[in-house]
Amino acid sequence: MDKLQIFYSTIEALGAIATVLSLLWAIKVYKSANEERGYLETKDNIMKIPQLCRELNLLLTEPFFAAIGNSIANELKELFVENQTIEEYSEFLLNDSSKNYKAIAIYSGLKKCSEVKQINDIIKQLEESNRNILMRFPLFGRALQKLSFYITTPAEQAISSHALNKSLAYIMDDGDTNDLLKSVLKDAAATGNKELYFKELAIYLTNISRMHLSGQHLGQRTIDLSYNMLSIVCKYFGALDETTIKKYSKKDKKTVKKFKGFDNKHAVEDAMEVYKKYQKLFSESEWEKLIEYKGRIIELMENDDE
Repeated sequence: MDKLQIFYSTIEALGAIATVLSLLWAIKVYKSANEERGYLETKDNIMKIPQLCRELNLLLTEPFFAAIGNSIANELKELFVENQTIEEYSEFLLNDSSKNYKAIAIYSGLKKCSEVKQINDIIKQLEESNRNILMRFPLFGRALQKLSFYITTPAEQAISSHALNKSLAYIMDDGDTNDLLKSVLKDAAATGNKELYFKELAIYLTNISRMHLSGQHLGQRTIDLSYNMLSIVCKYFGALDETTIKKYSKKDKKTVKKFKGFDNKHAVEDAMEVYKKYQKLFSESEWEKLIEYKGRIIELMENDDE
């Protein structure tokens, strides 16, 4: 009986060991499959970055700015009191007592504008994609953020209530008067028609919203150049096979531990400092393009600073 009990005990022990080993194997397989899905998801997010930036760029056109101007103008129209003359309304807008009313109109106009919601949604998707990339490529991901900065910043400025509030203020922060606003309101009032008056106001607000893309500093040209750089970089990283992308992920995580931080003047220089570590991934012609685009962005930014 003792031998039989030992035999059964041994069988039970072996069975328990087999169960544990089976469980450990299942966990390993699960982790491996989960890791594989994670890297595939990261590759997808890398490829999404230039796509989302392109969508953002395509939105930042005349119809978008006109939609903002019209939406805010419609809200300002709600402040027009019955039996009030156009001249009296202009005086109201120029008076400091209308400050809060104008701020509410701008806020409501931006909130009701569907195009503004599209911009915010795309920026949110970009942030989510970058967060995923940063988990496996903490340094490379930061370099992508550095480049997308040239695209998201002017987009955010275009839908910022700050510049629009400033454009409708008659007494500026420095005490000077906003003569442009006064001139616009005078010309609008000269139409003698309420509808035409607010159309002129909408055109003024459209131009204010659009001005962030008209300059060299974070304007349309820097948007296009940074988009070109992102397209090149993401194309090469997105095309990596699973083994290679894992290898570069380990390299990136190892590099970031020794990284002392960025200290360049321009974000594009910070990005290229990271991409240089992966230079052998790019063809010679594509690498030369990256250098060219970097130089052109810096030139635009430096010219604007002068």
